[in-house]
Amino acid sequence: MEKKYQDLEIDEDLELERRTWTVQRISWVLLLLIILAALLGFTGRGGLLDVGKGVAFNSSHSVDLEYERFLRQGVTREIKVSLRQENTSILFSNGFYETQRIEQVVPEPQKEEVGSEGITYTFHGVKSPSLIIFYVTPLKAGSLNYTVTGSDKEPVAVTQFVYP
Repeated sequence: MEKKYQDLEIDEDLELERRTWTVQRISWVLLLLIILAALLGFTGRGGLLDVGKGVAFNSSHSVDLEYERFLRQGVTREIKVSLRQENTSILFSNGFYETQRIEQVVPEPQKEEVGSEGITYTFHGVKSPSLIIFYVTPLKAGSLNYTVTGSDKEPVAVTQFVYP
């Protein structure tokens, strides 16, 4: 409702003003939540609590994974695989190579095989314990679920989320 004062030409709409203030306060809360999420690490690397970092392993600890739980589509990240066996192989399930592109593997595998269960990387001359780094780029946004299996055939489940 609009009021006019006779002495001054001031338009007043208290209802619009209240709605504007409500929208401003909601926007402030949303902005603070986004900043808090970034500080905690939900938007990618780092953060105060580093909640974006994931660690997974099988019960025998023959395969330990260190990875980022929150990724960005098209941005290369690394997956670190620690192995406790010499001359071993690593199997990434179909869910992995359908959603991510492997840019580089360090050290380079002796052999790569694509099978019905996924893609297998075989490493010879690798001493125990060893660290193998996979540089991967997510191809699509959304939730990624896959398994990594070492020579002992005990899988490690991994869940990641990719932002567009």
